[in-house]
Amino acid sequence: MISLIQIFKRTGFTFLLVFGFFQATGQTNPKWLELKMPDSYTADSLIEQKLPIEEQWWTTFNDPLLDSLINEAVKTNWNILIAQNRIAQARATMISAYGGLLPSFDLAAGWTRTRESGYTGVSKTDPRYSSYYSGTVSMNWEIDVFGTIWQKARAEKQLYKASKAEYYATMVSMAASIGTAYINLRTAQRQVDVMSRNIVSQQEVLRITEARYEAGLASKLDVTQAKSTYYNTKAAITTYETAVTTYINALAVLLGQIPSEITPVLSSTSIWPDAQRIVPVSVPAALIRQRPDIRQVEYQVQAQANLLGASRADWFPSFFLSGQIGVASHDMNHLFKNPSMTWEIAPVMKWTIFNGGQRAMAVTSAKAELESAINNYNLTVLTALQEVDNAITSYKNSIKQQVELRSAVIEAQNSLDLSVELYKMGLSAFINVVNSQQSLLSYQTSLVASEGNVLLDLIQLYQALGGGWDMSLE
Repeated sequence: MISLIQIFKRTGFTFLLVFGFFQATGQTNPKWLELKMPDSYTADSLIEQKLPIEEQWWTTFNDPLLDSLINEAVKTNWNILIAQNRIAQARATMISAYGGLLPSFDLAAGWTRTRESGYTGVSKTDPRYSSYYSGTVSMNWEIDVFGTIWQKARAEKQLYKASKAEYYATMVSMAASIGTAYINLRTAQRQVDVMSRNIVSQQEVLRITEARYEAGLASKLDVTQAKSTYYNTKAAITTYETAVTTYINALAVLLGQIPSEITPVLSSTSIWPDAQRIVPVSVPAALIRQRPDIRQVEYQVQAQANLLGASRADWFPSFFLSGQIGVASHDMNHLFKNPSMTWEIAPVMKWTIFNGGQRAMAVTSAKAELESAINNYNLTVLTALQEVDNAITSYKNSIKQQVELRSAVIEAQNSLDLSVELYKMGLSAFINVVNSQQSLLSYQTSLVASEGNVLLDLIQLYQALGGGWDMSLE
């Protein structure tokens, strides 16, 4: 028995991974991971401990356009189509492997005409002609006494399941990628709107300063400062306009389309989802069975266990049974009569006594492959738990940041309104207006970015939980 012990400490949690793997003579299921994990994640008003989510999380955003984009991507996304191709390939390989357990039959039928030399016959001069008809059914069968073929077939079945798990993992990743690009697009579009509103406001302030300058109530410095702020904001808006195009192009790739086909649909702004919600977070034990990437590596471990069993079974002899039955006759009329029947049966045992250590090295290689698969499984489990914990923390802190920035925006707007009024009455310098304009713009863009980050963190949390599709793979 070989055991792998890893101790991982993070945020007060201790994970103890003990993975003992099987004695491979006939036993194909390894002793699975015994994982000592926390009973729950950190309690919070936004987090609810319950069964793993199975819903299509994006529908909770109540955005029909996002729903339609993801539904379309299921049919047109190239990664999804490639994953489907892998499933078909793995299924064909699995069926072929199981076919090795059955005997193979061949049918042969024909007519033979021969001419013998006259100098080898009795007459010494006349050639001899002969012909006959024949039909034969032959069989070849490797009898899987020690389970070599069965183990390899079982390995292919596990790899087939792994390909299905990979498909669902691709689906989850695709939905998260589209959701992320979509929220980034909406965030960039909202930034353009914020910039546009500030440009209008700054243009009005510029008009006020020019009027006061013409009336002799303000200096030329006030006008230049107002123009500087105004033109700087107009220049900054181009960055977000470029971002809009970039995210539309990203969505086009995810949908397997060219950008011009979806640009008209995405150009107009849409509703902004409410991101502050209670998220159904699965407990760690349930998470292990929910995420498709964990299922994928689990099936890969099982496949390597089967292959190790098959490599050890190669040390034993192989048994073959071949035979044939048929008819043969010089005369077609006699072909199916009893005397024309022919048959042959040939049981064979084959046992490799020495092959230069190839079998021993095959077992060693299979052991290493199994250990590698086990290590990959353990790493995937720990990574999944880490991703969930990180996503929960990011989501909660993003909401806290958003709440504070909303207050900052309100105060910045009040500060701008007050500074403009005081400036118009000649009770405050124009630099206070400029500072208030810049502060308001900064806080507003930060708030929009923060609201976008809340949604992005929420998507990452759903992805970390493996949510998106019902992944009943059995």
